[in-house]
Amino acid sequence: MSHDVAGDHARLYRRIAVAAVILAIGLITLGGVVRITGSGMGCGDHWPLCNGRIFPNLSDTLEVIEWSHRWVASLLSAAILALAVVAWRKHRGEGYLRTPALLALGILIVQVLLGAVTVKLGTAAPAVVIHLTNAMFLLAVLIVCALRAGEPAPAPGGTIPGVVLVTAALGFVTILAGAFVANYDAGVYCLGFPLCAGELGPPPTVLGRVQWVHRLLAFGFLASTAVAFGWGQRLERSRFAAVRQATAQVLLATVAQIAVAAAMILHLLPTSLRAMHLLVGSLVWGAIVVLLFKTRRMSSEFRVPSSESESSSSPLGARNPELGTPATKPSLLRDLVTLTKPRIISLLLVTTLFPMFITNRGMPSLALVLWVMLGGYLMAGGANTINMWFDRDIDQLMSRTKLRPVPS
Repeated sequence: MSHDVAGDHARLYRRIAVAAVILAIGLITLGGVVRITGSGMGCGDHWPLCNGRIFPNLSDTLEVIEWSHRWVASLLSAAILALAVVAWRKHRGEGYLRTPALLALGILIVQVLLGAVTVKLGTAAPAVVIHLTNAMFLLAVLIVCALRAGEPAPAPGGTIPGVVLVTAALGFVTILAGAFVANYDAGVYCLGFPLCAGELGPPPTVLGRVQWVHRLLAFGFLASTAVAFGWGQRLERSRFAAVRQATAQVLLATVAQIAVAAAMILHLLPTSLRAMHLLVGSLVWGAIVVLLFKTRRMSSEFRVPSSESESSSSPLGARNPELGTPATKPSLLRDLVTLTKPRIISLLLVTTLFPMFITNRGMPSLALVLWVMLGGYLMAGGANTINMWFDRDIDQLMSRTKLRPVPS
């Protein structure tokens, strides 16, 4: 395996990628300003022209804002196109640089088409949410481009710890929920902080419940980032400083985001704080992507050779691929829990729990919540266990799965 640093020979690639990341964050924020100020139709239904003109009417604020948004989008498009050209001409043989650059170009094309559809639909809320979601994917790929250009080529087979995956999934779902809240103007239906109008339960209106669920997700995400931070601080400082720093950055960005959200709600949703909320949210997402990248790099660089892993009869008796140290002794109870795939089930239970609080029947009883959680876990865990049994033959062929309880 080669660990040659991209370094100087990828300097141009890295600079373009960093510039594209900055433009992408600025474009996402400016897109929020367009939505907040109602400037989405400032250029009418003309695209790519603005009301049939190349330059806007400077006396029309809404037209200038939408025109500026389109020009920043043009600069970002140029940067991504340049990145793809550089990747193809100078790094064609380096897949870890070429692939994400070309992927970013493909996502950009989709983003441009979505932008055109959004304008034609009169900036309908679902279209705007889809547009923002794709923009977050684009930002993630650009960040990966910038990170890969400044670090060694990745080793194959790296895995991401479950605590980080859960944090990333919760963060992404929270961002999507926030997009629905913003585009449906649901914030005004749940005033007060941290509770809605001082009540623990959800508001009576549908939009109020949407905002209430968004808050539950946000607090759950905050708790998850705190757990990830605690996990990171237990890693060896000398070897995993980058991962420790990444977990701290995600936690700090999340705390800042919630603080901005609180100020925004308590000050009755001023435009400046709404734009700041979207900006910090983009930074939170960027920090999550960096954390995913660093943890995958960690498990790649300190992955145990296959000969060592195969010498153990249990996945818990093998050396820890993330820390490079012996793991705990084999345990029948742990193997049985592993069969149920608890990391996957945690995401299923999150999507099961929160809708229970937004129905017309009001707050569910604690007993009902516990029985639903228990029943959901047992049903999904049983299905996962059966799936592991049927896949036991092919699980032995993949390094990622060969240490599962059944094949090992």
